[in-house]
Amino acid sequence: AYHNHMAQQQANNTSSQRTLCGILAILIGTLGIQYFLVGKTTAGVLTIVLSLVSCGLWGIVTFVQGIMILCMTDEQFRQKYVDSTSTFPLF
Repeated sequence: AYHNHMAQQQANNTSSQRTLCGILAILIGTLGIQYFLVGKTTAGVLTIVLSLVSCGLWGIVTFVQGIMILCMTDEQFRQKYVDSTSTFPLF
């Protein structure tokens, strides 16, 4: 019973994290907070730099990314952003 409870808790956390990352990417994605939230510090910093260099146009990319995050399953989100060894997971 304890293991099932822990698995359910982890699933709820992933779902909440996915939702929060998606919303942050849509609203303020140029700040890279969606990456810092999942521990991808390098990607967060790169997002800020790309946003500055592109005069904010990178925000279009993070907006699309946010929509895609909200449309993917928790498992897909976990594989792509949380468990991924990629330094800068984008789509």
